[in-house]
Amino acid sequence: MIEEKLSSVESAAARSKAADEAAHVRYLGPGDFEIFEDGGVYRLTLPDECSYVRVYAFLCFPLTHEDEYISLRDGEDEIGIVRDLKEFDHATQTMIRELLERRYFVPRITKMISTKQRYGGMTWEVDTDRGIKTVITKGLHEALTENSPGRYFVTDTDGNRFEILIDEIRPEDAAWIESVV
Repeated sequence: MIEEKLSSVESAAARSKAADEAAHVRYLGPGDFEIFEDGGVYRLTLPDECSYVRVYAFLCFPLTHEDEYISLRDGEDEIGIVRDLKEFDHATQTMIRELLERRYFVPRITKMISTKQRYGGMTWEVDTDRGIKTVITKGLHEALTENSPGRYFVTDTDGNRFEILIDEIRPEDAAWIESVV
């Protein structure tokens, strides 16, 4: 009986410690790390600690904070968070922005060429800042979301996202988007 209570207490203590470790955030500031590119692979070194062979960048708040709260990771493990990218030197900013561009490639729709509804889905022929693209989506209301006033995202059947800024497209395209949302 006493052993069961001890085991239960030890188990609760282990869960509490794991939760504390999971909630711990390491913020990285200028001078806390060195990042460099080697043959298209980004590497990061924490002086007097360790080096990471392959580093990835994730935005903690991708729709609202594009230069703040950037998680630097080695695979699934978080190395630390950059609070504000603007605090860093130009070279570091450039490398982290390149990592983010790789992860958050989102073409911007500049013109609606045509849309067709078929079999419960929709085919969009659009012009983007990356060229003309055919986008196939499920239902219109599932695929088109407004993330902030005048800023919409279209998500295709493969999970690719396309951005629409109402102020930057033709008035007739903007009117159609706003009429279906």
